[in-house]
Amino acid sequence: MGLVEFLQENFFTIIGIVISAIIAYVLGILTVYQITQKKLQYKMDSRNLISEKISLTPDLKILFKDRDVKNFTSTNIKITNNGFNPLKQDDFSSNEPLQIVTKNNKEILFANITDSSDKANGFEIVKQDVHSVIIGFNHINRNEWVSISIFHTGLSDEDIEIKGKIIGGNHPKKEPKWREDIGRILLISGITWLITAVIIYLALPFLSSLLSTTIGGVIFIIASLILFIIILTIIVFIIVTKTYQLTISRITEKKSEKLK
Repeated sequence: MGLVEFLQENFFTIIGIVISAIIAYVLGILTVYQITQKKLQYKMDSRNLISEKISLTPDLKILFKDRDVKNFTSTNIKITNNGFNPLKQDDFSSNEPLQIVTKNNKEILFANITDSSDKANGFEIVKQDVHSVIIGFNHINRNEWVSISIFHTGLSDEDIEIKGKIIGGNHPKKEPKWREDIGRILLISGITWLITAVIIYLALPFLSSLLSTTIGGVIFIIASLILFIIILTIIVFIIVTKTYQLTISRITEKKSEKLK
């Protein structure tokens, strides 16, 4: 049996082994990172209740505790320990404790802890001023969380951020957007691997004139195949992603035109 015939008959087995090895390597790195890092993750949901356009209405004056308010937005924040290690108050730098701060010179009007996974966590508002709210707590175990509601003069949660330097870790990070778009990512990834597999399968006969079925030839072919798969996957992924974005953009434009 020739090398090309062997690769053709065992094509999907080889692809499966390569993909499994890559996945195992990536998962190993992620596992080590997850175990060793102290982490907090947060997500926000905002509703602008009063905008400056409304507040500029003649003879309309909006007050909050005797303060004239032009913009009024409600933001719900959920902070979660998504690491493997528990966190204590002392795990945060005294120079940068866990806090909610405003951007673009916006002001915090009110802040309140609305819920938590366990009262024993001891979450509380330690200090509040117009631009920040410092959050105190006893401890936060893995997957434990706190929900905080704030009113502020921003327009959305883009005017709010969570700060705090974790000793032995990093700053709190916003929940990644890909979790909201997981369906789109899986679709693009699936199409990418399908197209890549078809191209590689169709290309196998052209390898017949390259090398004989020696051990060195087999090793070289497999190594070249792995490199080819990686490069081709990246190229196809970029093409599929761009095509998807262009298609969605055109569909959105057509819907907007119909609404007009």
